[in-house]
Amino acid sequence: MFLKKFSVGLFAIFSVGIALYAFIFYGILSPAGKMELGARVDPSIREAFQSENPSIYLHALFSGIALLIAPFQIIPYFRGKSLKAHRWAGRIYFFSAMIGSVTGLIVATKASGGIAAQIGFGILAVLWFTTTLTGLIAILLKRLEIHRRAMFYSCSLCF
Repeated sequence: MFLKKFSVGLFAIFSVGIALYAFIFYGILSPAGKMELGARVDPSIREAFQSENPSIYLHALFSGIALLIAPFQIIPYFRGKSLKAHRWAGRIYFFSAMIGSVTGLIVATKASGGIAAQIGFGILAVLWFTTTLTGLIAILLKRLEIHRRAMFYSCSLCF
């Protein structure tokens, strides 16, 4: 039981950390609003970054939002505290994950690291989209166990 709580706690801490890193790295949360968007991108991928600018920003923004929400959706304490809040956060997560996964697929075509990285990120985007959509369909059909598992996988892929 301790290991499960510990690992979920680490997931929550790292999810928030990664989301904030993405927001800062891509200039979404720039200090005092003075940093140019994407100013910290590695020079080796700057051309690809600029050609896919809207997709990269949408991906970073909405994937980051999904990543911020994910831990609070799967931690039983938060999920059980308010079903209404869980449902609203779930809607935001779903919307963010859909945009994040679709733009992730677009961005995957320009991933540095060659064809293996492009295929890997493309598969990740498709799986994230699929598990998130499966979670939505399952909850609409009132299949709670399928919903829970699909959303757990979705949050894991988001991470």
